[in-house]
Amino acid sequence: MLSVKIKETIMNNLLKLPLLEQYISENGYNSNFTVPFLKGKSTVELQNWKDYQDLKKGIITFRQSGIRVKAPNYYPCLTHIPNIPIIYENGNYRYLNKEELLTLQSFPLNYKFPPNYSLKKIASLLGNSINLTAIQYFLKDKWFANLNFVDCFAGLGGFHLVLNSLNNNCVLAIDKNKSCQETYTLNFPTTPFLLGDINSKEIQKQIINSEFDLLCAGFPCQNFSKAGKQTHNSKELDSLLTIISKKQPNYLLLESVPNFLNNVGLNQLIRGLLGYSLNFQIINPKDLGIKQNRPRLFIWGQKNKLTNHEN
Repeated sequence: MLSVKIKETIMNNLLKLPLLEQYISENGYNSNFTVPFLKGKSTVELQNWKDYQDLKKGIITFRQSGIRVKAPNYYPCLTHIPNIPIIYENGNYRYLNKEELLTLQSFPLNYKFPPNYSLKKIASLLGNSINLTAIQYFLKDKWFANLNFVDCFAGLGGFHLVLNSLNNNCVLAIDKNKSCQETYTLNFPTTPFLLGDINSKEIQKQIINSEFDLLCAGFPCQNFSKAGKQTHNSKELDSLLTIISKKQPNYLLLESVPNFLNNVGLNQLIRGLLGYSLNFQIINPKDLGIKQNRPRLFIWGQKNKLTNHEN
């Protein structure tokens, strides 16, 4: 159930929109402006307003900086910051529901979350996940099956869902986020899950001692993202390369932000994977018919000694 505070926030935000609609109409605004009656949310951005000129037709998000209104053909971008899009439907403004958020990441509608999780928390977890259609598209010409794989930085199990559908078996999942563990084990109850930090030597030892052919990892991207700190170094990437160096799995499936290609992290990755042939591809779900604008970098690695027949 939603907490009283979250319920009040949701209702207050939705109740502000008819007032905003009236304010825009009375003052004839057509671009960015400030409003006096939205406490803590004083800036309003009307993006491409001339294309639709009606708040009811826009896609609305409440952000730390204020209220952003985008055109009806805008594709939302789910991130770990849960700015849940608001639309107008059947006479009322409403947030996208859980099923619509799952659809933005191509997750099955029967995917489960703990019953006490709020919509905001679900949106944050999904926003930190991988779009399943993008993974499927990336893997469409990579013929493999019956592999055991480990799911590092497992999140909600996006890699697990896709790889399992291709007849592969997850032998271990790892993440330090308790909410991810709760949700992952709810959906994959037979998969062993390590709750811990991959930088831990003990966690690394347990991964290396597992028997697997394929290592999957959507490693943290904040240090490489344009929206992040861009510190150009990552302990998690260091730890991941240490595990790969010691275990030498036959295959790798990695995911990050496109800006990783413009970063010193790429040089670190290539140096750490000299024994692998690497394939890089940037995929945006919106180019695949999914209403989400979030390009991601996918990397496929295969040990050089493998023949095409083994692949």
